[in-house]
Amino acid sequence: MKTALISLLVVAVMISTGVALVAPQRKAANHLSHKQANRLINTASTLEDHLRLASYFRQEAQTNWDKEAHDLEFAEVYRLHPPRADMYRNGPTSDMYWHLAAEARQLALANELLAGIHQRIALELSQGK
Repeated sequence: MKTALISLLVVAVMISTGVALVAPQRKAANHLSHKQANRLINTASTLEDHLRLASYFRQEAQTNWDKEAHDLEFAEVYRLHPPRADMYRNGPTSDMYWHLAAEARQLALANELLAGIHQRIALELSQGK
């Protein structure tokens, strides 16, 4: 009985790990890589190029908003339950996560700004300016 339960748990973990490994690959198929985005920033001249860049920066912003939420959650957990290691460190672990959340927020705002810039360029190109 115990062996069957352990085997079932191992299979469940293997399946969920496989799903986690496959899911990011699907997203990457329609999302520009960092290298592709860098190249496109240097060569963008058409409406489609700027729309692709706007989409890229919106997705990057969302990734950073998600990271901010994650870091804020961890900051709160560590604020309520500080690890013993905090006694030997210069600052609490929660402060580190507050700092990481603030950085993620700044990156998300910057990415949204860049998405807006490329969206406006695409709009101007579509109007023939």
